[in-house]
Amino acid sequence: MVGLLCAPEIAMFGYTADEITGKSLSLLVPKDRQHELRQKLATAMGGQTTKIETVRLHKDGTPIDVSSMAAAIVTDGRVSAISVTMEDI
Repeated sequence: MVGLLCAPEIAMFGYTADEITGKSLSLLVPKDRQHELRQKLATAMGGQTTKIETVRLHKDGTPIDVSSMAAAIVTDGRVSAISVTMEDI
């Protein structure tokens, strides 16, 4: 679920903060790459940081080449959230 996007990410994907907040990250992932998202999040839940170059989708469906990193946020020794950052490449 998208909790917070910074201004450059909002502009890159074409959504307003209100449109994307609370939605699944899968909204930004092409159907043929959904496995990447599941795998990356599972790895991050295990405490490992992952970084890949991949493709994500603009609101209008245009593919965007991105560098994507996922890392666990640990609170009291437990994974409480996953931080995912993306930048246009």
